Amino acid sequence: MERALGSDKNRGFTLVELIVVILIVAIISGGTTVGFTVINNNNVKSAAERLTLTLGKTRQEAINRVDGSVWMKLYQDTEGTYYSSIIFRDGSVEKVLSIRKIGGSLLKLSVKKNDESIVYINTVASMNPAIITASEVLFHFKKSTGGIQEPFKDIYIEGSETKDIILIQETGRCFIN
Repeated sequence: MERALGSDKNRGFTLVELIVVILIVAIISGGTTVGFTVINNNNVKSAAERLTLTLGKTRQEAINRVDGSVWMKLYQDTEGTYYSSIIFRDGSVEKVLSIRKIGGSLLKLSVKKNDESIVYINTVASMNPAIITASEVLFHFKKSTGGIQEPFKDIYIEGSETKDIILIQETGRCFIN
């Protein structure tokens, strides 16, 4: 049989050509996923570092000032971004000493209490009564020892990985686990 003239132009793609294109797309999308994971892991790590530094700074401010006049507020804004504020009470006036962005809306922050209950920092209340949520969590430090007054033992920062900030209640010191 003879082929008609011009029939080679309507031949289409070969199986090998299709497999090569699919492999190239898979490799590119796999690299993008790995890159996004690495970036998100860095966000979790840097959020933990920023929060640890803010806790340390609040502790130091509390030791240097009048007892009970300095605390840290950890909260989430309406867009889902987490912040920490160091607040100083001067008489009856509260002054914000610093505000630091902790992390974006891809993260989830929670605080574990000594009784093992967990408080999720979230502007939206949970519909599940077993899940405790709060729009903000306050950390007060003692002037005498720098210890944390609230019954907190850990802060969890969750993203593509989880970082645990361990709080030493007696001394107010903390470290990333």
